Amino acid sequence: MSLARKAMRSAAWVALRMGGRQLANVVIFFILAALLTPEKVGVAALGANFAVFLIPAVTRGIRDSIIQREDLDNAFLSAALLNNTLLGALLSLGLLGLGAFAGQLFDEPALGALVTGSAPIPLIAAIGSVYEAVLEREFRHKQVSFIHVFGSLASIPLVGLTLWAGAGIWALVVFNLASYTLTTLAMILLADWKPRTRPSRVELGHQARFALPIICSQTIAIGMLRVVEVLIGFFLSSASVAFFRLGSNFVRLLNQFFMAPIAQVLLPTFSRSTESPSEAFPKSITATSVVLFPVFLGTAALLPIVIPTLFGPEWSSSVAMGMILCLGVLGPVLTPAAYAMLIARGKGGRTALLTVAELVFAVATVSAGAQINGTWAAVGFVARLVLMVPLVLWVMHRDLGVSARRVLGTMLPFLALAGVMLVVLILGLAPVSAGWPVGLRIAAAVTLGLGIYLLGFRLLGPRFFAAQYALVVSFVPGRLARLF
Repeated sequence: MSLARKAMRSAAWVALRMGGRQLANVVIFFILAALLTPEKVGVAALGANFAVFLIPAVTRGIRDSIIQREDLDNAFLSAALLNNTLLGALLSLGLLGLGAFAGQLFDEPALGALVTGSAPIPLIAAIGSVYEAVLEREFRHKQVSFIHVFGSLASIPLVGLTLWAGAGIWALVVFNLASYTLTTLAMILLADWKPRTRPSRVELGHQARFALPIICSQTIAIGMLRVVEVLIGFFLSSASVAFFRLGSNFVRLLNQFFMAPIAQVLLPTFSRSTESPSEAFPKSITATSVVLFPVFLGTAALLPIVIPTLFGPEWSSSVAMGMILCLGVLGPVLTPAAYAMLIARGKGGRTALLTVAELVFAVATVSAGAQINGTWAAVGFVARLVLMVPLVLWVMHRDLGVSARRVLGTMLPFLALAGVMLVVLILGLAPVSAGWPVGLRIAAAVTLGLGIYLLGFRLLGPRFFAAQYALVVSFVPGRLARLF
């Protein structure tokens, strides 16, 4: 099996893993939104936010060092386990300290107990991440995906007991504690490795130096939405956090099902690819653009129907926030692939600098928007991309010789097609279908949107963006490929 085919198959299993976990998170949050007031939902979200924000610090970095290394031995893996466990313990201690005054800082008395209760999560995830990396390195994504789905599903009854006991604000903390514990135990049992060698100080130091920039960059990049929620909670209110979280949950779900699986397999794929970055990177952008642009912009058109129907008019503030966040699709298309390529080519330090810059931009733009309201905070969050895109393209050109013009030329045809689809759905279909039953409105929007996008791709692709068209068709299964 070719490397590209193996990567695509692995991406499908990663989609099941990440999408299943995010789906469980979203369903729990939606249940909370139906049962609790926006203020209490916001406290529940903030309570789990700090621990979840730290998860990438222990699931990236050391994990990447394991996947990238050509040959593994017990001494290397033992050092990786010790490094990650120490990091997880340090982060858990930090959460205990934060819990002591979080309630006062945000003027929410229950928040301190929630942060303290979530403290073990980074340590638990740190241990499981090393064993998971051993499995991923062998492209055993199927087993890993089943473990994550099992951990998520098995945790739901505990969440139900929490809700039944009247402690709904603890639901997200309980879910994350239970799911990471079960997942870690299963990873340890499945991995064909146990620590037997005392790690050397040299190996420990080498891994730490390799992992540190990746940890910084990925923690910031993956946790950016968490940072925004904390800023909204600080400047506005816990109810504003709930409105933002409801809108952003749709974006998170799209990321986990469509972007994260691709991003997860890009690092091992780029690390083993014999193509130059100037050839491999535009191909990866093509693979993400063809899917993400229509999915995100199509979801933006559906949110005005879905949110009021499911949650009622009191959650209407989430509609505008969710639509705005969906329009920020350039980030999921460009930056994950860029970071994976930089890490694979030994430029992990550049990802740290880029994500620090993104954090600075996000804090500045979101804080400015939050001075008005939550909707403008969402605008500020998306606006940071306007500043980041040229910076990312400049780094890719400077360090890896990737042409910015070629990357933009790869993305823009798919963005244009998806943009036309969005305009037709909002300005054309939405007014006409306003009085239709909800199910019919959604079905009509999905059918029309998909039809416009595929028809435009089929008619315009061979003539105006032939290279991208041919690459996409090459990945389509044989029978479907005949349609193109």
